[in-house]
Amino acid sequence: MSNYLMHRDPKAFPHPDTFDPERWRGDANLVRHREKFLAPFSRGSRTCLGQPLAMCEIYATVGTLFFRFGKRLRAFDVGVEDLVYEDYFIPFHPVTARKFRVLSD
Repeated sequence: MSNYLMHRDPKAFPHPDTFDPERWRGDANLVRHREKFLAPFSRGSRTCLGQPLAMCEIYATVGTLFFRFGKRLRAFDVGVEDLVYEDYFIPFHPVTARKFRVLSD
């Protein structure tokens, strides 16, 4: 099946032609169900060869934004529970999160 058809299945993505980032928030079970149908780089043996490059560019862009504008960003009332993620960009273990704190100027 093509990505075009998968991403426009109304059973998986209600109103597929509408830009709605809110569909990725809310009930965790529903979001996990929708993630099964999300395959922007395809899957299996026909996966996109450029996926690692695209992911590298995304990480570099986000890192550059934080580097340039990070001093303007402030975090208040951040605790250990805020540092536990469902998906990790780097090798990370929640137990080590207790050692880190986000500091503001």
